Amino acid sequence: TWEAADNAVSYNVLRRTADTDWDVLAENVTDVTYKDETAQAGTEYFYTVQGVAADGKTVSKGYDTTGVSARVPYPIPANVAQVEAKAGVGSVTVTWAEAENAESYHVYRSVYENAEDTGWTVIGKNVTETNYQDTDVQSGETYYYNVKGVNKDGLQSNGWGAAASVTVPYPDPSLVEVVDASADLDGITVTWKTAANAETFSVYRRTADSAWSRIAEDLTGTTYTDKDVLPGTTYWYAVQGVNADDRTSKSYDDNGVSATALYPIPADVELTAATATPDGITVTWKTAANAASYNVLRKTAGAEWTVLANNVTAAAYTDKDVLPGTMYWYTVKGVNSDGTEGGYNDNGV
Repeated sequence: TWEAADNAVSYNVLRRTADTDWDVLAENVTDVTYKDETAQAGTEYFYTVQGVAADGKTVSKGYDTTGVSARVPYPIPANVAQVEAKAGVGSVTVTWAEAENAESYHVYRSVYENAEDTGWTVIGKNVTETNYQDTDVQSGETYYYNVKGVNKDGLQSNGWGAAASVTVPYPDPSLVEVVDASADLDGITVTWKTAANAETFSVYRRTADSAWSRIAEDLTGTTYTDKDVLPGTTYWYAVQGVNADDRTSKSYDDNGVSATALYPIPADVELTAATATPDGITVTWKTAANAASYNVLRKTAGAEWTVLANNVTAAAYTDKDVLPGTMYWYTVKGVNSDGTEGGYNDNGV
């Protein structure tokens, strides 16, 4: 715009840039304003004006050689669409569609599902690609992401597209090292080492004739006693770690560790009689729980108990190696299938 000049019927508008000379942009403009619609965004233009006399040829002898300047701003970027977020262990990859008039992008993050403008934090500035990797994340946390386009003037999109959300997973547990499986009268106790990223553990068991099956889960310690075992049966054990997302370690020791379940200790043997005959002395007793066989012990007055017979499978035994007129005492111990003896009657019969 300019002020009217005396004796000017119309005006010529001149334009230049920082790198070009003055050039006539428009002639015989009859108003005191002109709109340059050929200006390119981002370029600074300088303008000056000459008055033109009534003959349409005579122009003012001089003009303002400095002129006035202006620059057309770059268009505001469109709102960014198709924002997506994909989480891996320790990072989130954010992707989005190109936005019209965007030269770069600002990536925003929030921990609130319905974040207002003040709830977003810029985590990536002037990103020139349409993807961004966020590595400042915590496992188990849910994050919300959005993106704004940025033009060459540094102006951002006016609004938001639809936000993307994702929960960062926990790392997979490491392979669990099983240390030992040992049998006692309570069952078979399995022990293992702690495993990285494992919150809990699951115990698996198999026999020589069966496949692996899970027998315990949600264990927070590093030991487990399997009480559901059959005496004399050999069991193999393996352990898997479970992380906070309930994902198990990708594999486990398929060989496992093994132990054979023990037989219970035999009950004390109840003696019934010791009867002398011309053939010797016959000792009888009641069968005892968990006894597979019996050991018979004998002593004389003032002597210690000594083993007379081993692995007797009946509930009676005849001692033929006796001296007439000698008093003998007898007692019996039950023996289980592992060869372990039970208690006995120290008084005997």
